[in-house]
Parts: sequence; structure tokens; C-alpha cells
Amino acid sequence: MLVSFVGLVNGCIRPSDFLFRIVGEEFCCLLSHTTTEQAHRVAERIRHQFEMTTVDVAGAPVKATASLGIASTDAFGFELDTLMRRADMAVFAAKRAGRNRVMVASVNEAEEAVSVAGAQL
Repeated sequence: MLVSFVGLVNGCIRPSDFLFRIVGEEFCCLLSHTTTEQAHRVAERIRHQFEMTTVDVAGAPVKATASLGIASTDAFGFELDTLMRRADMAVFAAKRAGRNRVMVASVNEAEEAVSVAGAQL
């Protein structure tokens, strides 16, 4: 499943972007010169394509979903630890909100994360 996810993500990002595995099933994707809205569109494309993917595991078809979090340098600056912490908070907010969604980290810590997709507001 992880190999399928990595291949899918690499097909959705530019050669100048970076995807790396943090731990287990957690990944980080750095999208350079990208607005929050553009990042959200990329994340939604990844989420949707992964949701539609079926992987053969031990002869059985398996489907999975992904929860994704976005943290923008416009909102949080360029400190990698801060960006990763805020994106991680957005992922947990997505999971609490029902999983299989994209959330954008909010500047206001009390809000934690918001979705910019109309259906998820």
C-alpha cells in the first residue's frame, strides 16, 4: 500500500517538489513556490486518486484512504519544525473530522485547522 501511495504522489507532484517518509505511514511533501490553494488542489487530487486505488494484498483487493494536512509558509514562515508540527496538527484535525479529507493548518491555534473545500467547511 505504501509503495502504491508513493507512486501516486510522485505522479501528482512536480520534479522540483520533495516527498519523504517521516515514520510508518506518515509522509511529508514540500511543494516549492506553491500557494495554499494550489497545495490544497494537489492534496485533494492525491486524496481522491488514492481513495480510488485498489492494491492487491495477498491476493485480495484492498482500498485505503488518506488524511492530509497543509501548512503554508505564508502563515507560518520557513521554519521546518513549525511547518511540520502545524501540518501534523491539521492531519489530526482531518482524522477527528472523519478521515479521508484535506485540512489546512490555521494561524489561530484555537481553530487548529480549517478546510478550504466548500463541502468540508
